[in-house]
Amino acid sequence: MRVPVATYRLQINDDFTLHDARGIVSYLAHLGISDLYLSPVFEARSGSTHGYDVTDPTRIRASVGGMDALRELAREARAHYMGILLDIVPNHMAASVENPWWQDVLEHGQTSAYAAFFDIDWGTPAEPRRLALPILGDRLDAVIERGEIAIDEQAGVVRYFETGLPLAPESIGGDTSGGDTSNNDTSGSDIRDTLDRQHYELVPWWTASDTMAYRRFFDITDLAGVRVEDAEVFRTSHSLIRELAAEGIISGLRIDHIDGLADPAGYLRQLRGHVHGPDGKPVFTLVEKILESSETLPIDWECEGTTGYEFLSLATALLVEPDGHSHMSMFYRRISGDARQFNELAREKKLLIMERLLGGELAVLARELSRLTGVGYATSRRAIAEVTASMQVYRTYIRDENAGTTDRRRIAEAVRDAVQRTNEPELESMIATLRSVALLEYDGDRAAHLAWVRRWQQFTGPVMAKGYEDTALYCHNALLAANDVGSDPSRPSMTASELTAALSRRSGAGSLSLNATATHDTKRGEDTRARIAVLSEVPDEWRSRLRRWMREGDEWKNEIADEEDTVAPSADVESLLYQTLLGSWPQQGIDDAFRARIQAYMTKAVREAKEQTSWRQPDEDYENALGAFIERLMAEVGREGLAEDVGAFAQRLAPHGALNGIAQMLLKVTAPGIPDIYQGTELWSHTLVDPDNRVPVDFALRQALFDDIVSLRDTPDPSGVRALLASWEDGRIKLLLTAIALRFRATHRDVFEGGDVVGLEATGIHARHVFAFARMRAGRACITVVPRWTALLPQGTTGPEAWGDTALTVPPQLRRTWHNAITGETHGSGGALPAAEIFRAVPFALLEVSRPIGA
Repeated sequence: MRVPVATYRLQINDDFTLHDARGIVSYLAHLGISDLYLSPVFEARSGSTHGYDVTDPTRIRASVGGMDALRELAREARAHYMGILLDIVPNHMAASVENPWWQDVLEHGQTSAYAAFFDIDWGTPAEPRRLALPILGDRLDAVIERGEIAIDEQAGVVRYFETGLPLAPESIGGDTSGGDTSNNDTSGSDIRDTLDRQHYELVPWWTASDTMAYRRFFDITDLAGVRVEDAEVFRTSHSLIRELAAEGIISGLRIDHIDGLADPAGYLRQLRGHVHGPDGKPVFTLVEKILESSETLPIDWECEGTTGYEFLSLATALLVEPDGHSHMSMFYRRISGDARQFNELAREKKLLIMERLLGGELAVLARELSRLTGVGYATSRRAIAEVTASMQVYRTYIRDENAGTTDRRRIAEAVRDAVQRTNEPELESMIATLRSVALLEYDGDRAAHLAWVRRWQQFTGPVMAKGYEDTALYCHNALLAANDVGSDPSRPSMTASELTAALSRRSGAGSLSLNATATHDTKRGEDTRARIAVLSEVPDEWRSRLRRWMREGDEWKNEIADEEDTVAPSADVESLLYQTLLGSWPQQGIDDAFRARIQAYMTKAVREAKEQTSWRQPDEDYENALGAFIERLMAEVGREGLAEDVGAFAQRLAPHGALNGIAQMLLKVTAPGIPDIYQGTELWSHTLVDPDNRVPVDFALRQALFDDIVSLRDTPDPSGVRALLASWEDGRIKLLLTAIALRFRATHRDVFEGGDVVGLEATGIHARHVFAFARMRAGRACITVVPRWTALLPQGTTGPEAWGDTALTVPPQLRRTWHNAITGETHGSGGALPAAEIFRAVPFALLEVSRPIGA
């Protein structure tokens, strides 16, 4: 099996095709990347920017180059000794007429050859259901009355504006008595009659939560769940993937949303037996799985690791100063008036999501649980909601009566928490019954119980994702650096010993998982997060500035309120806005593009929060008031006052944010796991959430800058590296240290892939501002040393004079002569490595054995 040394994520779409990817292979290879990591490249909806809305998994998307372009890319990659890790989407497909399988289901219903491909609830023979399509902008009768729906029997379609849906063959040619149907000259009653004879029904878009008859990807109506657990569905949907691996075009797979599948372990087992490389061996396989702090991958999953969100949490823990975070949290509670602990907030938001967005899925579960247990629908629904909201992980993985102890404990904890929150005997009894059903201990039809458990387990993940990631993380704005996928905002920091212990655990269970610091799903760019984390070092200054900005902004709010009839933003949203500005403020100053990015981000953020406005029910007055406030703020830039003060504070934080960004990059490359670089982030990346993080990358600039610094990578020089750090704004220092670190890792691959983690204790006046660890294997060793919380150092400087007597204590087995791969310097080692010495040129070190002492 080919195991990557370092991956580079590329977003393939119509603006950056497989041909474009081929053009940067040489650059990435010289940077130190071993494997391209491609977003889905299968046929998708027209204009798809991400590829997760697959319409045909048996073809490569023509608009990105098709199969020929993928083969050409693979040949170019092989010529540079690189592999291709491909993102695949087994959980869902586009619910679109561009999808021939879905089109066939709409046309033929349960008799379609593809009816079993999708996770659709067709009801029972006694109570059949049609497939609800929530696409209408109004009630059906009103839409028909306005003439917005037309029946074209000659073409065999129902037309609603630009949407054309297939007519069931048996519904064509009936008594329409309305005239020439090819000219859409039918009466309202004829249209209604024809629609009633379809296998689907058209309903208003806002009823999706209550009317859904098919499993969706989260709450996205345009993405329908696929029954990949069915053997025929698996073979058909994975036929091209099998071919790509067998031909050697791809060397690895990334499995999207593994928690959406009915049986993840069974799927991975089937995949391992079905997809092999040219040599007949399995291909390297990663799963997109968000692990909570107490979780590891199930031992029966046949894969190499995860896509690395758990590492992102560790990287953040390196950057956040714990005392400062505590002060910021207390201050946030005072100004927002919200005293809830984050876990309580997250639970409330999960309940909200189940009612507002996933009500259809909840209703399906409640009806079936009521049928299995004889308990009423309403009580069953409440019990499911309460237990699901109390789950502390995305899902459990029960497959039969022999539920593992971990799953039993997870469910028991959720049940206990749910029971403690109710004083209703009937509900409490039903919660206990749900526990028995979930653990397959309830008497009755075991097959039906297992089917229910599988569907419930597929439901809890979307509830967590939408309630926690996509809602609660936008409602708790104490320190945005702590608010990201896989992170826990209530405990975002670790001591040096805690971080070392976490890395040591990762050297076992996560040694082949990716080390990610940015993905297309993260809430902000890696350097945006790194700069915002600096606020935890200066909480008093943050508090005084934010109070001043809020006071100065009150006048604008009142003026805007007179026009928009609402006051915005609240103190909570102001904290979100100003931290966002500080984290993303451009070094060269703001322009119209930046203003537009902030406006778009803030609109998305407040809609995701679902408090003052939402995607489902936008509050135009509130959004207009917020937009006007931001516009007024941005218009003040260049004048003395609030906006100029925000910019000045951003500039003060920026150098320390840059040091944070490099520190987390070096941790990513040298920690247990495989370093993963998201496209473009080898330079500074102060992006925000999707779609801001999918913007085109200027690879020509990166190639030119790399050409400028490659000599320093090949022949490190202290003065040259120091000069790049002094001009850190242009990003060359991050690019250089990324290239050096990737070469360092490749040179010592055996140490980094299988080496133990040994913490190095720092002593002296600034001991807490140094984090260091060694990777050791079979007598070989490499050491990583990075700074922490540099804004708290004297005068905020990191030169040798700043460190005083600070030193690393070196255990006997590491007392050697060390070569610094970053600067080319040599450091002798007795029992200590002085920080002033190893940080003489720059405050980072990657140390490798130069020669034994005395040689």
